[in-house]
Amino acid sequence: MIHPIEMYVRNLKTSRKFYSFLLEALGYELYQEWEEGFSYKRQETCLVFVQVDAVYQDKGYHRKQVGLNHLASQLKTVNKLMH
Repeated sequence: MIHPIEMYVRNLKTSRKFYSFLLEALGYELYQEWEEGFSYKRQETCLVFVQVDAVYQDKGYHRKQVGLNHLASQLKTVNKLMH
């Protein structure tokens, strides 16, 4: 399982309008919302969208710039790593 996938976006309001429509059509539900972001969840998959800091909006690559920031996976138990 991948949990969560986190994206930094240039315009939170525009991104929310777009992704809310798309993700709800795909069966995701709004999971969290805060001033700088929001997330959607479907079963065990969580997608997080965060407003990029202004200082990173127009510069070269930085992990806090627009784009994929964090990709992780999660297992219910450590034993699953061994199999």
